[in-house]
Amino acid sequence: MLLFSVIWVILNEKIGWEQIVTGLVLSLAALAITDSQLLLSDYTWVYRINPLRLLRYAAVLLGQIYASGFSAIVRIVRGRDDTDIVRYETALDDDLAVALLANAVTLTPGTVTVDIGEEDGRQHLEILTFTPMASQAAIRRLERILSRETTVKGEPEC
Repeated sequence: MLLFSVIWVILNEKIGWEQIVTGLVLSLAALAITDSQLLLSDYTWVYRINPLRLLRYAAVLLGQIYASGFSAIVRIVRGRDDTDIVRYETALDDDLAVALLANAVTLTPGTVTVDIGEEDGRQHLEILTFTPMASQAAIRRLERILSRETTVKGEPEC
């Protein structure tokens, strides 16, 4: 709830009591509606994320966003803005980890996840990209972070 409130204040670009209170009320309402209307089971045990791994993922992703942004600017200025759709086979088998990887690809300038599919029990991403090889290396780095016990599935033990 606090994280959503901080995001609300950042999006409003003002820090004041009105924004903070509004952010808290809206985040509480959004979480309550999501929990009561949209979720079929207790999601906190289905998708429990290792906080240290999540911080490492966020730091690496932020670095890749900036590096890719500068690379995309150079490619566009030089007129090398040809794109290609590549298929990236992922070793991830957890749906949350695959979704985080696909979102990371889309957040990175010069790449967009077009599709997520599964074939022969293996998941893959279809990616529209400027630089196929550089993009795949960056994706592999994020995939390694996500593959190491990112989520824990199962019910809590009583």
